[in-house]
Amino acid sequence: MRELGSYGCSVSTIFDVAPDLWACAYDEAANKKWVIGPKGVAKVLLLPALALAQLQDDETSTTKPTAGRFHTVPTADNTYDVALGYSNGDVCVYNRAGYELFALQCHRGAVARLEWNFHSAKPSCRELYVLFADMTLVVIEWELADPTSPRRYWRKYSLNGQRDIIGILPCAVTRAASLFQSQPRAGLQSFVAVGCDPVVGFYHAGHEGTSLFRIAHLASAVATRAAGAVWSLAKNWGWPQDRDNDTVDAVPSDLGIHVALGLPDSHRRRARDLNVSPNGKLALVPDTLGRILLIDTTSMLLIRLWKGYRDAQCGWMTHNDGLYMVFYSGRRGLVEMWRARHGPRVLCLPLGAHAKLKLYTCMAAEFATCVVVWEQSSGESALYQVELDSCSLTTEVQYLSKAKGEHESFVVHQLVDGLGKCLIRPALTTALLDQMKGLTTIEGVETVLDALHEPKMGPLPASFHRDALKILLEVATNARNWGKTQADFADLVFLFNLEYKTRLVRGFVDLQQEVTTTPFAATAAALFDDDIDSLLTRMTKWRSVYSFCTTQTTSSPLNCLQFIDCFAFPWSEPMSPEVELSLGLLLHKTHRNNVLTFDECVRQLYAMLKSPVLRSATDATTHAAFVSFLFAPLHGAVFAVQHVQEIHQTLLLDQDTLQYTSQFLEWYFALPEDMLLGMTATNASSCLQRWLQPWLLSCSFPHSIDEASFTLPALSPSLQAVYDRCRSTPLLLHAFVLCEHVAYGLAHHANALQDSTLGQVSAMGAGLRWRVLQQCLSQCLYFSCLLKVPGKLTVNAIEASDELMKFVAIVHLNTPKDSSTGDPEIPYDAHDSWIQTWTYSSKSHAVKSVLTSFRQLDHPDSIAAFRALMLCMAWNNDRSRMSLLGLAIQEVDRLDGGDAPLKTALIVLLWDTYVREQVASIMDFWLQASTGARSSKGLDPSIAGEFLHLAQQLLQVLSESIKFAVNTTRLAPPTDRHADDDDSVDPSARFSPDEALDLDQLLAPVVWTGTPNDVLNLYSKQWPSSPLHSALMQQLTRPGSPPTQESVDQHHQLVSVLIAFTSYPAAVVPLPSLFDLTSLCKSPSFNEAAVLPANNVRFQFTMDLLRHDISLGMSVASSLRLQLDQIKQAHAVWLYQGGQDALAEEVLDKVVVDATVVTLLARVARSRLGLVLCRMQSRSEFAVLMSQLPADTCSWIRSSAPPLRPDPQVGIRDAAPSLTATNALLHQCVQWMPPASPEHARCLAMIGIVQLLLSQLKKSTNLASRKQNA
Repeated sequence: MRELGSYGCSVSTIFDVAPDLWACAYDEAANKKWVIGPKGVAKVLLLPALALAQLQDDETSTTKPTAGRFHTVPTADNTYDVALGYSNGDVCVYNRAGYELFALQCHRGAVARLEWNFHSAKPSCRELYVLFADMTLVVIEWELADPTSPRRYWRKYSLNGQRDIIGILPCAVTRAASLFQSQPRAGLQSFVAVGCDPVVGFYHAGHEGTSLFRIAHLASAVATRAAGAVWSLAKNWGWPQDRDNDTVDAVPSDLGIHVALGLPDSHRRRARDLNVSPNGKLALVPDTLGRILLIDTTSMLLIRLWKGYRDAQCGWMTHNDGLYMVFYSGRRGLVEMWRARHGPRVLCLPLGAHAKLKLYTCMAAEFATCVVVWEQSSGESALYQVELDSCSLTTEVQYLSKAKGEHESFVVHQLVDGLGKCLIRPALTTALLDQMKGLTTIEGVETVLDALHEPKMGPLPASFHRDALKILLEVATNARNWGKTQADFADLVFLFNLEYKTRLVRGFVDLQQEVTTTPFAATAAALFDDDIDSLLTRMTKWRSVYSFCTTQTTSSPLNCLQFIDCFAFPWSEPMSPEVELSLGLLLHKTHRNNVLTFDECVRQLYAMLKSPVLRSATDATTHAAFVSFLFAPLHGAVFAVQHVQEIHQTLLLDQDTLQYTSQFLEWYFALPEDMLLGMTATNASSCLQRWLQPWLLSCSFPHSIDEASFTLPALSPSLQAVYDRCRSTPLLLHAFVLCEHVAYGLAHHANALQDSTLGQVSAMGAGLRWRVLQQCLSQCLYFSCLLKVPGKLTVNAIEASDELMKFVAIVHLNTPKDSSTGDPEIPYDAHDSWIQTWTYSSKSHAVKSVLTSFRQLDHPDSIAAFRALMLCMAWNNDRSRMSLLGLAIQEVDRLDGGDAPLKTALIVLLWDTYVREQVASIMDFWLQASTGARSSKGLDPSIAGEFLHLAQQLLQVLSESIKFAVNTTRLAPPTDRHADDDDSVDPSARFSPDEALDLDQLLAPVVWTGTPNDVLNLYSKQWPSSPLHSALMQQLTRPGSPPTQESVDQHHQLVSVLIAFTSYPAAVVPLPSLFDLTSLCKSPSFNEAAVLPANNVRFQFTMDLLRHDISLGMSVASSLRLQLDQIKQAHAVWLYQGGQDALAEEVLDKVVVDATVVTLLARVARSRLGLVLCRMQSRSEFAVLMSQLPADTCSWIRSSAPPLRPDPQVGIRDAAPSLTATNALLHQCVQWMPPASPEHARCLAMIGIVQLLLSQLKKSTNLASRKQNA
């Protein structure tokens, strides 16, 4: 400690010490107040407040000062004012000369403590906090804006919820004044008070409604803001101005406020003092239990605690921007100095226990010194200043080197917590930015940056993100000397990323500022462009009949964090050591004497690493919001376009030209139609014209050739992308307006270039391709309206003809042939006159008008092919509607018979595309069923049977087409074989009356003859091309291997067998035994020859099938190409075996029976007769009849002796043989047998027995009937 002087009084009489070391003391014996200099010689007597003494009825003898405090802000003469509080409630403020500045009695009671607010929100106002013994707080404000007539007023609060309050001070954080407040803290101030139960308490004026405005306060606020009449108005409630001073008798009642937050403890603990740091953010509170509390007044948290300091005094001091806490423990007798907030003890001085001394903190702004007033044995008080010695400095250096990041960690945690609070209270962002400046390390910056860029921080204002990144970048840049030391590559990358993010956020804020709420284009169109009326009128007419628009994705506005996430940083992982070294050297250049600017560094990095500027893995919603944000300023004034382009260039968005153009087109084609109609102006004040200007200027215009020919200018890549997008979009209005802008801009620029080059550059045809495209868009609108397919046709789709012909086919199918709506035809015209006719019509499908206006589309075979294709597509979408497939087969069958190859190719296409897979699925099902395996798919027999019959019908049509083509080839006259070998003739040439005309030809570098109007007329007549150039017709007419009849027959047989399986599952046999499955239902179809299996298996399968269904069996037999007569004879034998003679006779009708079959039939007859004889022999009533029969013949019949051995199947299948049917069968066999054969003789013998049996049975029957009648 260093001695600074002495005071000629005891320590107990000194109230406070000023920054210039003058002390305020009270001589109780003489009842005088003095301001004493540090040398003990100079002293100034403070004159008594006579006016206040007179008001108190001559009680000046009993009134004494109880508290005093110097104001730390020096006056004009570099002195310090002092405030004194008296036991009767008087408060007086004196200057250094000892004269009273003002005196006031705010409350009747002893003043316990005085404190000046060193952090007032008003720079020209002093605030004095007066605490009375009865825990009443008065806040006196003294405005010094006008020194000649200062304004003073006060607020009074009653503190509740705490006992024995000995000190109270305002917290560092304050709020601004509201409309009805004269001062910023009225009802909004936070206080920290120390006492008992709780030891530390925080009060909020206005908390819990206990400090609502009284009439007096409201009158004060309104009067203060109104005019100079405030003093006359305030006379009624406690501010009489007719007296000589400011002392009053009647004061307003106090406002009760309750403790909002406290530090509760036992009743034994009481606070002894309250000392606030120079910055007002920390407070030291010693208590009666020997503890010292360190309180953070801004966060209202206890952050540190010391024990073992009985009878302690506390103070503050600063040294080299460091804040220190000074303790004196009366029982220990030590003066200690600690580094705030969490630092160690750096100084310890022994002064002796129970020394008579006091610690005073002398504050000046945010700097403070701590002095010790030590009473000597002589009765005087010595003045010492607490200072750091060499050991203290060494300890501090060791602490800083060992725990360098403690304060940084604290600040980082405060910042991370503050970021979360800013989401709820955005007003805290300013204080948070100031707090960020306290960071000192890159690690702290990195931690705060990670917290700042969490997705939840997106709602924070972009300006806050910009300022925060700017501060963090400045801190990271100043953290080390980047230009002289070799930094780690990771640190260089972090610094680059931080600066790059700062640049992105700055661009985001700039783009936000360029967005205007009212579009300028519509106003400019009305003021400057006379030709826009025609385009606007035409687009309005289009909009009335074409209501298609894309689905607008409603997304939330893009915040700056989402904006940053859309960009990709140039680093690629992993990087080789050589690349890392090169990048490190490049990054070092940006920090060494400005060798390389950051913009140049960014461009070189992206060029070196070939990295994309934007991420590709962003979700659709974020991408749409990003694109909309990039080009949103184009809705506004034309003056913003150039600035927006500069911002985009700074963000390197134009580095990838095609991607940049694609983003612009994505934004443009997402515009609502109302906004689009406001952008139809093509003058110099058009934002769209100004935006397209760089792309127009980069086109290459040709030199003049002659008057009869011309070439079109070469488009820039961006305009090429625009041209392609306009051809492929269904947004016809957007495409037409954009084509108008490009055509106008190209023509205007070409004319200017032609004039500047004196005709060397030709302007002919500058906007021709865009005019042609506009004409095609007009035709696309016509097709979309008349076919009632808005949004489904584009210029490219019409040019390819397939989509257009599909819709024509659909309308054909849905329009009955005999229907007549009565509407007139709607022919197409280039001036949109058809729109009015269409508007007043019934708006039904007008395919007839389409085919009449564009006769090249009216090709019957093509329309029929597309009709069949669309029917198959409809059936494929709903396979239960088999009628659609049947209609498709009818369409194919009705094709022109003279064009067999086209018909054959169409059937093969339909089979391969739609039918083959379903047939193969059914084949796999029965293949698994035949092996006993369970299929994972079910089969509906009715639907499968109907489908297989239709497939069989389709194969039948294909077979007939192939046969017709073969017969036509045989009957055709012979031709020159050399002509057939000529490969230069395109087989599809006979279907192409003219060459296909498309818009790609306008991009080819060719010389056009004639004028641009001739080219325009050419496209108007021949576009779109004939459907023969469609992909479908080209595929059908493309030469290839024709289907073979053998393969078609194999598939026909397969379908027939599958129909049999579906109808009678009991007849299922393994398919590999019937077919070679390797050649069936394969792609390409009908081209591979199959290996036929043995006919005996097919024969047996057919015989089994005939037993279930004769017609189906005969159909399968015919399909399998079996001998039908043989099948019929074998089936007839099976029928005779079962006694079904009538059906057998129908089967054998007109069939030449083989001898072997006759023998089998005779065996059936013998077996029947043998069964009859055996049954008669076993019954007694037939004994007489059996005796009349030839014994040798009967015994032969009943035996198994040849010839004509008995058939065992007859006994199994025919339970009751008929003698009459047997007689007829024997007669038939006698006719078929040779007369001299043994079989013939045996048959005659059997006929005799049968006839005898029939005659005897007839007699017996007649006799029995007579007896019954009698």
